[in-house]
Amino acid sequence: MQFNITYDASVDQAPAGFRDAIDYVTKLYGTIFTNNVTVAINIGFGEVAGQKFGDAGKSSISVNDDYNFYSVRNALNAENLGSSLPATDPTGGQKLLVSYAEAKALGLRTPENASDGSVGFSSSMSFDYRTTGQISAGKIDFVAVVEHEFSEVMGRTYSGPSALNSVLNLYRYSSPGELALGSTSSTIRPYFSTDGGGTPLQYFNNPGNSGGSDYGDWEVRSGSSPFIATVQGLEGQNLRMSATDIAVMKALGWQTNTIGTGFNVTGNGETDLLNSVNGNLSVVQINASGEVAGTVAQGTSAFSVNAGVTGATLNLNSGNVVLGNGSSASVNGLSNTVNIGSGIAAAAIGNGLKVIVGSNSGVTVSGSGNTVDAGDGCGIGLVGDHNTLNAKTYSTAVDYGNWNTVTVLGNSHLTVFGDHSHDNVYGPGSTVALAGNNSETTVGDNSVVLISGIGNLVRAGNNDTIAISGTSNHVKSGSSTLALDIGNSNTIEAGAFSAITNIGSNGTDSAGIGSTFLVGGSSNVFLVNPSSAYVMGSAGIDTLKGTIANFAGDLINGLARGMHIDVTDLIPSGVSASFTGSASAGVLTLASASQYFAVSTYGAINPRLLHVSNDGNNGTLLTYGT
Repeated sequence: MQFNITYDASVDQAPAGFRDAIDYVTKLYGTIFTNNVTVAINIGFGEVAGQKFGDAGKSSISVNDDYNFYSVRNALNAENLGSSLPATDPTGGQKLLVSYAEAKALGLRTPENASDGSVGFSSSMSFDYRTTGQISAGKIDFVAVVEHEFSEVMGRTYSGPSALNSVLNLYRYSSPGELALGSTSSTIRPYFSTDGGGTPLQYFNNPGNSGGSDYGDWEVRSGSSPFIATVQGLEGQNLRMSATDIAVMKALGWQTNTIGTGFNVTGNGETDLLNSVNGNLSVVQINASGEVAGTVAQGTSAFSVNAGVTGATLNLNSGNVVLGNGSSASVNGLSNTVNIGSGIAAAAIGNGLKVIVGSNSGVTVSGSGNTVDAGDGCGIGLVGDHNTLNAKTYSTAVDYGNWNTVTVLGNSHLTVFGDHSHDNVYGPGSTVALAGNNSETTVGDNSVVLISGIGNLVRAGNNDTIAISGTSNHVKSGSSTLALDIGNSNTIEAGAFSAITNIGSNGTDSAGIGSTFLVGGSSNVFLVNPSSAYVMGSAGIDTLKGTIANFAGDLINGLARGMHIDVTDLIPSGVSASFTGSASAGVLTLASASQYFAVSTYGAINPRLLHVSNDGNNGTLLTYGT
């Protein structure tokens, strides 16, 4: 839809901002309404079509009376808009009054260059001409007045009992199933309905009851819509179109790119601005004043709430409406709520957002203090600090910020690049990568943990695989842990039947019974618990400490050149231990307060570097080899 605007000479006297506001509304309506027509309007300042008037705005409309009920209904049905109209003609065979612009929208009139109507705006009222931001106290929202008058040229008009009915009258009910048509009785309260009167969407004005002069406008007590009967008393308020306002225009034959019932955009007076278009959301942007702007080709979906909007609620995919492929949403602002359904890619940008995400959706949240609740199979990105993410199973989360809290269920993937995060990965089968620093993470069973940062604390489950390449990290895991440490100054505390490979340095590792240590680094300390197993070494200077009770078999297998083994209170009374391998340059120190222990060494161990001491008796040292 396009507009052909002609300004009368009177507009030369209009204040700054007058033409900008007109231009804003032409673009706004051109975005919302998609019929392939051009609406020609003459505009005056302080007059309409050369006639003075005293209201905020006034319209003079070009109309046809060439169409009956059935021709209009068939035209609406052809656009999938007339399903709620009666099956039979309620006018008794009368013609309907149809505006030129509406007739063109319905395909009943060939587009031409003739004027579709004239509108004028007061030269004496105190208007606020801004197109964004809050309307100033004591001033009238000029954009709303322009929207009001333009919609009348487009057919939003009432015809009383002394004239033919307009198309709007066909949606004017007094009760379910009872059309009010042109009635002006003060005993009824007519309302707009698109389901045969079953649901009152908005009540029409009745001058005898509520004030204002136009029976086709909304009654004064109905709220702050641009289509309200009078703007007197609404100074300082942003009057923005609602879903019902758009529904009226759709009922008259104007196709829309926007969405309506079931979708909410509530911010600065804006509500329910979205309507289903063949299952696709094609356009929607809400600016700081809550106005719709912007266009996206039908078949894809885009939604944007711009910076400055506060307290908005955005529902996407509400009521099982499925958006088209390539859908996206972007929410900028403060303290807004975003409900994102299944299968949608979105970006929520702002602070203090509440983001609710359905399953199998992708959402990036930028800003601080946001809370994200996601379903199964989601991909979530956090870009910012102090955010909270709660996601379900089979999720993928990437945390780029600091001081974020992430909780995901099993079979998920979590990557943390930021610092000071607090993460919980519950359930089995997840993968966690920590590239940041000083975070605290809890991981479930059967998971994979990769740590490359500094100072992280990881509480892992059972049967986990852990790889550390960072520094000063601390891992506490359950049984059957498989750990690889190639970093420095890391601590691994594993449960029973674990395997720890340490080729780093300055670490401290411990494991429960039945565990295996593979040592290739230097200056590490291994704390061996009772009845724990083997150390298989390569070159390095490491320390083995602990107490072994009821040990059977080789205590140290593969004693290698350069390894420093310090066994303190490892050999209880009556226990034999053997050390095998070549360690001619190594140092083996044995000390025990127990009695009757036996130590056997095999290989080229330099006796000068072999120290055995105990304060009991019958300690035996057997050396084999050179």
